[in-house]
Amino acid sequence: MLRLSQYVRVYKFEEHALIYNTINGEIIIFPIDGVIDNAISKQLEASVKEYLYKHYFLDKELPWDKFEEQFESNNQLLISLETFLACNLSCPYCYQINNNHLKAKISLQNLNLLFEYITHVHQKVHFKILLLKILGGEPSLDWNQANYLLQKIIPFCKSNNVRLDLRIDTNCTNISQFTSINGYDSILFTIPLCNKKQHNKYRHYRNGEGTYDDIIKNIKILEKMPNCQIVLRHNTDAHNIITFGEYLEDISKNGIHNPTIMPQYTTNPDYGDYKNQLTYQQYIDWLSTECINELIKHGFNVPIFPRLLLNGKCQHWSNYSLKLFSDGKVGACAAHFFDPKNPYLTDVMRNGIESIQTYWNSTKSTQIFRDTKCRKCSSFFGCSSHYKLPCIHDLKIKSCKPEENLYLNWHLYFQTVYKYVKTGNIDRFQGLNIKIVQS
Repeated sequence: MLRLSQYVRVYKFEEHALIYNTINGEIIIFPIDGVIDNAISKQLEASVKEYLYKHYFLDKELPWDKFEEQFESNNQLLISLETFLACNLSCPYCYQINNNHLKAKISLQNLNLLFEYITHVHQKVHFKILLLKILGGEPSLDWNQANYLLQKIIPFCKSNNVRLDLRIDTNCTNISQFTSINGYDSILFTIPLCNKKQHNKYRHYRNGEGTYDDIIKNIKILEKMPNCQIVLRHNTDAHNIITFGEYLEDISKNGIHNPTIMPQYTTNPDYGDYKNQLTYQQYIDWLSTECINELIKHGFNVPIFPRLLLNGKCQHWSNYSLKLFSDGKVGACAAHFFDPKNPYLTDVMRNGIESIQTYWNSTKSTQIFRDTKCRKCSSFFGCSSHYKLPCIHDLKIKSCKPEENLYLNWHLYFQTVYKYVKTGNIDRFQGLNIKIVQS
């Protein structure tokens, strides 16, 4: 008998046992009679046994120092820049709607400070990737501020051998500012889109005219840019969840090439009358099942899989990563939009970049691997302590049930995965590494 690690999950479906490794995301499928409880009972070839041992499927002491070093790596710096809050749309679920924040453009002084901050962080940790996310409001309404920063960032990255991955959040109604962008290593546009009828109901111009057709036309232009990826964010609620399949069919018919369809739960904004009647648990269960079925049915890849701790930190915990708001304040991430304790970037620079570790209850100093309570949990690698994140806290979900209500319902998800293993469509799942052991 080979005892499996406590960080491995076993799901039994029909004649097979699907074994998922929460440490590295690998999946092995065994004949069901070869797995009893949390152990493998069958005699295995030496190569298979060695594979299980080396890839942390079996019960053994883990290289915790190695894992912590990987997690704490400062190889990437994630900076979000909010150029201003003005927008040509007024979507009811936008967290920025009806707030009292100024709609003025970010100052050149703050852009200069941001560039200075980035260069100081590089001197400190020598990151190899700069992931720069530009958003608003709607950044296409005035690209001057973003372009001002890029004219500093691009030569800096080239001279320091830093990869520049550019990310732009846009409603894609006006792309004239984007098509001339160059000097990046990759560019990714995140564009909200759902079923045409529902989309035009929420995301229309000030005169009431829908934006769907304009967006489709503009996506076809953007996707021709070099090293470009299009992410269509489906802001999922009780209305558009039932027309998800129709939406995918229309996207396919419009001939948009290989977009990433990324569903995201639509949370209720702090202000305004919008209320999502879809519960987060209903969304999670749908994301683990019917959403995947519809994506595969209509020929799209599935960018849905359990999150891996060892893939690195989110922006909230990443040591020097931050979001610069248009008023000159900074947050640990976008979740701090309404945080009255956000410091000004001028304060951070005055006190030195290390001072970033002292704000937001010292969240930038969080060391997950030193949290003895979480580290003892068998869900440590699958949960990543994310119940402590402000974005998750705002969902008001019950902790700690990470394999049921955090990002996916794992049992439903792996049941869906197994169904497509049997039908030969597993190549549609991005990010899954599946190995099948024959009888």
